[in-house]
Amino acid sequence: GIRYFNGASGSLQFAHIRYAGTGVFIRNASPHISDVLISNSHAHGVDVQAYAGENSSPLLTALRLSGTSAGSGIALYSTAGGIVAPLFQNCEVSGIAPAYEAVNVTGTGTMPSFSNITISGGSYALYVHHGGSGSITGSIVRGALSDGIHLGDGTAAGAAGRLVIADNRIVNHGGAGIYANALPAGSVISRNLIRGNAAGGVYIAASQAWPLDVYANLIVENYSLPLLPGAVRLVGGADTATSAHARFYSNTIANNSNSGDGDAGLVADAYTTLLMRDNIFAYNRRADGTLADLRIATTAVTAGSSNNSTTLSLDGLNPVPPLSVQLADMYTGSPVTPFASHWYLATQATELAAGSRAAAAYLPQTPYAQAYIAAVRPGFADDIGYYHAHAAAVLSVANTSLSPGIIHAGNRLVVFTLIPRDATGNRLGAGLQFTASLGAGITGARIGQRRDMGDGRYEIEVDGTQAIPGSADVLTVTVQDDWNGNGSVTAQVIW
Repeated sequence: GIRYFNGASGSLQFAHIRYAGTGVFIRNASPHISDVLISNSHAHGVDVQAYAGENSSPLLTALRLSGTSAGSGIALYSTAGGIVAPLFQNCEVSGIAPAYEAVNVTGTGTMPSFSNITISGGSYALYVHHGGSGSITGSIVRGALSDGIHLGDGTAAGAAGRLVIADNRIVNHGGAGIYANALPAGSVISRNLIRGNAAGGVYIAASQAWPLDVYANLIVENYSLPLLPGAVRLVGGADTATSAHARFYSNTIANNSNSGDGDAGLVADAYTTLLMRDNIFAYNRRADGTLADLRIATTAVTAGSSNNSTTLSLDGLNPVPPLSVQLADMYTGSPVTPFASHWYLATQATELAAGSRAAAAYLPQTPYAQAYIAAVRPGFADDIGYYHAHAAAVLSVANTSLSPGIIHAGNRLVVFTLIPRDATGNRLGAGLQFTASLGAGITGARIGQRRDMGDGRYEIEVDGTQAIPGSADVLTVTVQDDWNGNGSVTAQVIW
């Protein structure tokens, strides 16, 4: 094939590289390669490497990599101190030998960007063993024997690096659509269509200790096994510190199924941490047809609001209020009309493989949906649908009340009522997190119990039985909002 070494640059266009050992090999070089067909390679189609002190940052556009017999379509590798930062645009990878990953990423200095590429087949479509950072956006990832995108190899060195996975179609894989294993803070999975995968849509391993942001995804028609349930699965460890941690908001999880008696929608194991807001869980079913939208372990650390579920419950757990309310409260206060079949798919959309079950789109008035944003290739009826984009309510400090605002309490227990509201005065609902504190803490009063009443009201006890008579405290309550910023309100109490 063609080899670039030691600072080489230049460009290559309009070529066909066939029957090479490796089609294009790049080490410590940054050429621009475009409009090249690389076919029937014995090893890798494109192999980019960098060792200590080296930098390989090529630009690769409009490549077609078709067929390898003993390697990956794209292999990216760095050692400590080396930088591999290629940019792939408008490329296609297919025909990879079944024993090899279509795209293989290894090395803490490996930081690829993939934009508008199509990856088909392989043992895994994209496997990041360990990496520095990177992104895959606006792409099609389809038809791997195992997982579509597998992030982190589970070893001590197997952190995948900060990754952004956005605006992709991740469909028809033999394993999970996305398998997330030990991503650092700041990693994002957003606005993806994740559909038709045989072992769930998104699998978040117990090693995911940092919060992983999963938002505005359409996770539909995925399958799961009885012992590996859930279109979305958060895996538990020995304690909270060793269990999966995710922030999950504005997603649609619909029409997923389990082949046995396992839950088909979202499953959060013991000790996992899950912050949920503004999600739709609709018609996820077990093999016998029963609804199985949610299963949240009783030892999971959860909070949520404005979520919508067809079951309005945490399946199998029979929780006492307000837990069941805070995780499945409705936008309207009454159950929505059942969704029409495949309402989340665009009219005349088809799956990327044969056997489409698509039907005309139906957009319910509540909650809202918006057109899925992805580039559609001219002349192709690629799988395209709708993702949930109902804006989550934003806390308005001006409309949030803490009552009584001022009270001459004497020496007794006082109960304050907090009602967080949005800019139009609507209650934000149950499941919010908040803190409470008393001035400098020198009056002898203390904070007592805090209660979520399940209907958008929260109670805070202030115990003044040991307070110094005539002293005064300012109670400050801060409502936590991880996405829009915290807000605080105050009240005064005179003992």
